[in-house]
Amino acid sequence: YSTYLGGASSDRARGIAIDAAGAAYVTGQTTSSEASFPVLNPHSAGASLHNPGSGNTDAFCAKLSPDGNTLLYCSYLGGASTETGYGIAVDVAGSAFISGTTNSSDFPVAGPTQCGSGGSADAFVTKYSPDGGFLAFSTYHGGPSFEYGAAIAIDMAGAPYITGAVGPSLPTSPGAYDDSYADGGSDSYVASLVCSCPCWADPGGQPGACDGVYSDVVDVVQTINVAFRNQPSTKAFMCGSERTDVDAN
Repeated sequence: YSTYLGGASSDRARGIAIDAAGAAYVTGQTTSSEASFPVLNPHSAGASLHNPGSGNTDAFCAKLSPDGNTLLYCSYLGGASTETGYGIAVDVAGSAFISGTTNSSDFPVAGPTQCGSGGSADAFVTKYSPDGGFLAFSTYHGGPSFEYGAAIAIDMAGAPYITGAVGPSLPTSPGAYDDSYADGGSDSYVASLVCSCPCWADPGGQPGACDGVYSDVVDVVQTINVAFRNQPSTKAFMCGSERTDVDAN
């Protein structure tokens, strides 16, 4: 099949994933308003384009039926500034995970491992419910410089792994194989978010915003070398986060 997906302004798909039934999940960026963009069954923060007319883009997530004839859900993802969805993966339950980049200080979070923006641009990881109607998990991921979440993969336990480009000042653990930034403009990175927070909810029963419960996390970081675009000077780090009020056993 072949179909258009977009609105009256600029829309660009950046990533695609297919589930076991053959349904297609797409992410990217859009400047099209809800008057023309095909919003369907959006999560609470995804019904409208944020800051329309400013030239900023929102990320989006859309799901198409296996035959391509039906849009099953489609929503915006973003804050008041600019977002782009670059990577998308789907788990065995049919939940879409998106990685990308945000410049917004009000990007929607739900049970986050990082509550707020760390620098000029941050990576983000967002997990949708299987029907697309709410954000099961959504977090910033970044330090005081810049990060781009270019691609994402999900392991068998449902943990997301992201990769992309990163600036200096990200944490590394004691004894890390390589804990230095190469200062070549950007390094690559790999981050594994090991978290038990996708089902956390705020007192109202909705996927949570930031408060003391969600910010109690412990980062475990290890750096490794990887090859990225044939640049031998690049590096990677792995990060897992867990709540401090959960028994590790």
